[in-house]
Amino acid sequence: YDCNVCNKKTKAVKNSRFESFPDTLLVHMRRFVFFDWVPSKLRNRVFVPDHLNLEEHEGKGLQDGEKEFPAAAGPVANPALVGQLQEMGFSKNRCEHALLAVDNAGAEPATNWLFQHMDDAQYDLPVKAAAEQKNDDVDEAAAQSLAGMGFSIERAKYALRETNNDVNRAMDWLFSHVDEPLPSRSAEAEKPVVDARPPHYELVAFVTHMGKSTSHGHYVAHVKKDGQWIFFNDQKVAESKLPPKETAYLYFFRKT
Repeated sequence: YDCNVCNKKTKAVKNSRFESFPDTLLVHMRRFVFFDWVPSKLRNRVFVPDHLNLEEHEGKGLQDGEKEFPAAAGPVANPALVGQLQEMGFSKNRCEHALLAVDNAGAEPATNWLFQHMDDAQYDLPVKAAAEQKNDDVDEAAAQSLAGMGFSIERAKYALRETNNDVNRAMDWLFSHVDEPLPSRSAEAEKPVVDARPPHYELVAFVTHMGKSTSHGHYVAHVKKDGQWIFFNDQKVAESKLPPKETAYLYFFRKT
């Protein structure tokens, strides 16, 4: 592992964990595959438990004795290219913005970027200061200009926020999202409610594909109701004594 903190290669253990778990867990069993470019159905029987305990996969946050890695440093403008652009009469701040915008691809693309953003005053600020500016800061004159084209002032301001007050990009955004509703500000700030219950699940339903072919067949369902498995086949409903869980296609687990 190439450690960017200790600046050397070392051994490390990496784990992936879940921060939260859904109320209903849907598990897709891969039954349809391509084998030698021919679609095929896998009919293997798979053991599926009636109960799942996923506590070992739950993330517990930073543990005793662990230290969080510092935030990775952001990209830096190439100093040599900054000097070349400054010799053309551009300020250091604008040169750095330009090079970061083109991923330090060279003086020519950075120069083109600079000419395209000559009137954008935000690029006169240092890179860090510009990045720390609130996203809610909207150019009122630009918003009124876009609103004059028939867009609502709220929509115009949202487009400008999405494009860092770039009027041309905001205009493109507006025309490409004409029918898209704007998210409410309260919805953006709302935090999801985390279910505090442990991740213990019970199998409550499954769907099975009947037939050998991928091009045709029939789907049936089994649903657990009051401790009994009920079989659904179109309009036919019956109790199932031995539900074929091992051959199902979709499984539904519910938190207990």
